[in-house]
Amino acid sequence: MKKSSNTIKSIHLKSLYLFIGLVLLVFVVMGYLIISNLQVFYFQEKNKDVTALTKAFAHDITTSLEASAIINRQMESKLITSCKIVAGYPGELTSEILAQFAKDLDVDEICHYNKNLQVIGSNSGNYLGWTPPGNHPLRTINECKDMPMVEDIRRATLIGKNYKYGYAKTPDGTLVQIGILAKNIHLISSRIEPQFIIDQVASQIPTAMVLFITTDGTVYSPTGSKNSAISINTEEIREILNNETMSTDSLSIQKKSSLVFLNYASVFVEGEKKGAIVIEFDMLPSLLLVSHISKFIIISLFAFFSIFCFFAINIYKKNKRIFNIAYYDTLTGLPNIQFFFASHKKEKENRNSDSFALLLISTINIKLVNIIYTVIRMAVPYSNKLPPP
Repeated sequence: MKKSSNTIKSIHLKSLYLFIGLVLLVFVVMGYLIISNLQVFYFQEKNKDVTALTKAFAHDITTSLEASAIINRQMESKLITSCKIVAGYPGELTSEILAQFAKDLDVDEICHYNKNLQVIGSNSGNYLGWTPPGNHPLRTINECKDMPMVEDIRRATLIGKNYKYGYAKTPDGTLVQIGILAKNIHLISSRIEPQFIIDQVASQIPTAMVLFITTDGTVYSPTGSKNSAISINTEEIREILNNETMSTDSLSIQKKSSLVFLNYASVFVEGEKKGAIVIEFDMLPSLLLVSHISKFIIISLFAFFSIFCFFAINIYKKNKRIFNIAYYDTLTGLPNIQFFFASHKKEKENRNSDSFALLLISTINIKLVNIIYTVIRMAVPYSNKLPPP
């Protein structure tokens, strides 16, 4: 009987261990799946956000470049029209007439040169008699046959300020020069220049580096930035600029080694590629956030598992106590009649044959034995406390 008792107990204990092990496995798998899916979901959402921002800012840069091109064409058109009007004046181009033209045409400088490129009139009355030196751009422009023409912004020789000049020849072959101060041009276009857009973008995304790279390799970075690029190297810039397969779609590159996420989109103006906008996002704060969430999930699962184990062990102890009450005598701890019937039934089920021997031993005066055993069991603890006779 004792062997059967131990066998029954060991079966219950193994079942508990197996059940707890299976639950632990479920918690581990569930925690791994939750954390993995959380990381994938978070980075996918971050990718969508950065991609949407890149496309939006690429559109803003495209709009600003188109607006700058329109303004530049308008300035050139204004200079050419003004040059034609002044050069076509039938009378003498005195300084007073040039001053009136400057006021009516809203330009900053008008100079009239004779055939020897000597200033013979100006709207301000200055520079009269001045002749450009031999290496001055006016020498080349005066020989040009394509008139009227507009020059790129350059620094004026005498006053040191930047101007955008237009030129035209009068019917008698003299040269008319009209200039607009570059500062006034900048006031018009400053809020649509790529640098202004980049500064605005950088203020909206403080955790990212925003760059605009032109096709000639010029890099526009946020004003006041100490580092024009965190990890974009020359090879990557070349790859971005030479990627002709891109239109306005963005491309994402994740550098796991440097914890950097790149997203860029090409910028086209009138069908011509002008460059690309690049958003370089530092993934370290995001990884730290995911790490903190993962730790919280692991701690929560461990707490739930600990609570589960606590209740499972308590239930096992209660079931074991109920089992002992049902199958063992509470006084002696020996198997009772219910245990005998259960063991008999189990032994019968395990045998292939219905014939077997059964030995019953009946103890005489078992009730008296129980009484004596009970008295002794109750008296022993108190006997140690009694004083010696």
